[in-house]
Amino acid sequence: MINQLIKFLLTNDKTLYRGDLDDAIYNLSRAGSGAVGELAEDYYANRFNTTKMTKNFKGYDLLNGYEIKTCRRGENRSTATINGLKHKSDAERIVILWDDAKFKMIKELIVTPDELRHVDGTLRNTVDITITFEKRFADRIKIVAEY
Repeated sequence: MINQLIKFLLTNDKTLYRGDLDDAIYNLSRAGSGAVGELAEDYYANRFNTTKMTKNFKGYDLLNGYEIKTCRRGENRSTATINGLKHKSDAERIVILWDDAKFKMIKELIVTPDELRHVDGTLRNTVDITITFEKRFADRIKIVAEY
């Protein structure tokens, strides 16, 4: 479920909703994964004291040059996948926030686009968050919540 990411974002930034927290979590979880991405962009815009770019801007999500990506690894899955990175070379940083249901944690990683490139220099379109990926960035992955 995407509820854990929604719950984390809403409980850590109370400006993102009005009224009852449980109602907000319920309504947003019914809206699907697109709602989580929008919510994450709002959360990081507030956290980094910046604004969101226009809806169809292709380079990055926030005025400070940050691209925000969210995903989820299911309890019985060995990987989570981040999509839509191919045209993010102009981003200063890419923030990856994922719900790791396998270990009951919300994790965050901030990388540069260069760190996600293929050997030939092109930016990957998708990145799989695997054990190998987590070992590569182990010193920079933050556990931001446990549940």
